[in-house]
Amino acid sequence: MYTFPNLWHNITYFAGWFNILLYMIMILLVTNEYIYKTLRQNIIDGLSKAEVLLGKLLLGAAFSLYSTLLIVVVGLVTSYLFAPDSFQYELIIQKLDFIGAYFLQTLGYMTFAIFISFLLKRQGFSIIFFLIYITMLENIVALKLPPNVSKYLPIEMFGNLILNPFSTYINGYTQNSIDPSYIVISILYIFIFSGITLLMLEKTDI
Repeated sequence: MYTFPNLWHNITYFAGWFNILLYMIMILLVTNEYIYKTLRQNIIDGLSKAEVLLGKLLLGAAFSLYSTLLIVVVGLVTSYLFAPDSFQYELIIQKLDFIGAYFLQTLGYMTFAIFISFLLKRQGFSIIFFLIYITMLENIVALKLPPNVSKYLPIEMFGNLILNPFSTYINGYTQNSIDPSYIVISILYIFIFSGITLLMLEKTDI
């Protein structure tokens, strides 16, 4: 659990669940712009809608980077305290791709949260829909689709970047690296959600 190199896989998987709090904060920040009409004021003051969206995306990226750096520090300290024998450079640098995947996964969810926030505009609806979609709704949709299609749904794709590290005990499969195709498709989804959000902003009155 605390030993390198497997620590990177373990900590990124479990940290991903706690990131729901970050996504909630992002939804609150975006929807507050509608509640307090600061979004409209920013447009009146001269910001373009693209600049408004870019600001939110950069904030989401900053949250993602902060979360990533935090788990790196926590991982290093935890291993140093509880598994000092594995605290060696050649072991620490193994499986570092899980750290990059964690950042991408967090940014993907963050972009989706921003998309939902601009789509629904209201805090309660946005939070409820976001939680329902990532926990249940996409799974229901997936049941209606062929497996070779459902595996490419956005939340499924983000989730598959970092699989359950204990899947070895469940199905005998061990994830030793990040599938490059998941990385590429996850990046595409980030651009897709960003693009759709921009189109919505451009076509609606603030």
